[in-house]
Amino acid sequence: MHKLTPWITSVAGAAAAGFIQIKQDQLLPTVAFLLIAGLVLGAMWPKDSWRWGLILGLGIPVAYIAAPWLGIAIVESSRPNILVSFFAIVPALAGISSGVALRVTSSGGTSRNQ
Repeated sequence: MHKLTPWITSVAGAAAAGFIQIKQDQLLPTVAFLLIAGLVLGAMWPKDSWRWGLILGLGIPVAYIAAPWLGIAIVESSRPNILVSFFAIVPALAGISSGVALRVTSSGGTSRNQ
């Protein structure tokens, strides 16, 4: 189960980020969530952390694609641009990078890869 924990956590974070985005029309709460979730994931599991960032960022376009199939109403004034939503990977990777840097800095320059 220990090896699955970062996968499960990042998928849960992606689902939460997607839900946050489709239920309100502001971008700032989603970006803040992606940064904070990325920071936590990067600090907890620095090994291969780029994966957790990609999973987090892909939660937004997946939510836009899956919402109509699941019957979830999207709160937006216009139809969402799914291609533009892929840019959510940028704040997710920024948060991951910050978390890894925090981990390396706090451990004295060496990262314990868990």
